[in-house]
Amino acid sequence: MSGFSVNDAMAKLGIYKSEAEALDAMDGKKDGKISKDIFTQAQEALTNAEAMYSEDNADEALDMSKWSDVAKNMARTITQRMGIGGFIYSSNKSEDFQTKMDEDTLESAHEDMDELAGEAADYIAEHKTLEGFKFKGVPNGVTNIKINVDDYYGNSENDVISFDSDGKAVVEKVIDGISIEIHYTYNGNDYAMGAVVETEDESMANKEIAQAESGQSKMSTQ
Repeated sequence: MSGFSVNDAMAKLGIYKSEAEALDAMDGKKDGKISKDIFTQAQEALTNAEAMYSEDNADEALDMSKWSDVAKNMARTITQRMGIGGFIYSSNKSEDFQTKMDEDTLESAHEDMDELAGEAADYIAEHKTLEGFKFKGVPNGVTNIKINVDDYYGNSENDVISFDSDGKAVVEKVIDGISIEIHYTYNGNDYAMGAVVETEDESMANKEIAQAESGQSKMSTQ
């Protein structure tokens, strides 16, 4: 076997389709195949990320600038397995983010891109597509903006299992949110940032509202 298909990588590694496609392109051609070497590196990166998991990192953003190119292509999955809320990285591995934030307009550029990501996620949640989405206020120096979007299936508790007449199980995955990644160029360096935006479980929200209203009703009759 010369390599793994994009679908194989998604299933075996548990990564997003756009991440698997990025791994596919790493050998210089998009042919639907991921080489064994790249697949092995991806597997190792994900295993190492799981070992670094911590519940205390939920609101942090990971600087992946010094991570391998294979790891960067799976940044969303890696940060999720580490328990981290999001990530950012620069093509300049020696760049000191904090110094740049203090001395440059880089902070403003990143804040605007972060806002763009949030608005894009909200738009997709409502319209199910990026088509027609517009954003006002892109800072000077920012070019080559590209957005990768995937469905997020992080919560398995709401997935539904049904069985056919032969007793074979079929799992219906429920979309739990949107995984979004933005790539852009700013003053000669390429950047990427991303995170997951989870959608609220409407049935649970409605249940909580009903319980609250029921509690208020009981209180008013006492």
